Amino acid sequence: MSGIGQVTRQVALPSARIFIPAVYALSVLSTSAALIVGWFIDTDHRDVTEMILVPALGTTALLLVLGVGSALRRAGNTKVGAITFGVLAWLSIIFFWAGVPGLLGAGATWQAGLLSGDPPQRGSARIAGVAGLFAAILNCAVSTIGSLLVVATSNFGHV
Repeated sequence: MSGIGQVTRQVALPSARIFIPAVYALSVLSTSAALIVGWFIDTDHRDVTEMILVPALGTTALLLVLGVGSALRRAGNTKVGAITFGVLAWLSIIFFWAGVPGLLGAGATWQAGLLSGDPPQRGSARIAGVAGLFAAILNCAVSTIGSLLVVATSNFGHV
């Protein structure tokens, strides 16, 4: 009966040093690249607002996760960080096009100790970390697939 209540990791996740930049690249940079390609291909829809907002919001979310997350880890409040980032990831879903929920979800996953090298949290922090992991993966998938579709369906006839 010693196995009851034990927490074991079933899936090996990368470290935070790999996971958070990967989420940034797949959600923010892929969308930014698609917007830049679209700028040159589709001359009918040239709007610089999105080209500025996507990297600005995505980079702000990245700096928030790294700055606040590091401070919370030093203070030993990773449970608070996991829950806060997890909730913010789903509240910021309207900014999915800028990668904000994915980065906040990656922060929740990091704070919950679900990435390799960290001891996993228990209870609500672990649930928030799993929800954050789902938000990060979903945001990366939607952003990357959406970016590829935008580039693939751009009107090449107006070049």
